[in-house]
Amino acid sequence: MSTIIMDLCSYTRLGLTGYLASRGVRKRDINDAHTVDELAAACDELKPGVVFINEDCFIHDPANSQHIKQIINQHPKNPVYCFYGDREYPFR
Repeated sequence: MSTIIMDLCSYTRLGLTGYLASRGVRKRDINDAHTVDELAAACDELKPGVVFINEDCFIHDPANSQHIKQIINQHPKNPVYCFYGDREYPFR
């Protein structure tokens, strides 16, 4: 199952990759997207089984938000999980 992770934080990407790998997803099937354009291209090319997107990647930019909506509508069979990640929250 191909998976795409779109998150600006390398630690979150690493954590999701580790979790998915522990559940049997091969690391070579886990891909990163750093921009909305990369996400669109990856969805077209890879036909992922699941996509994880940190809301911080698009919530501050209306154009990116609209583009992600279009990507989701163009790929209705791909489950997309948008998750909250606050970079301002201090780790304790």
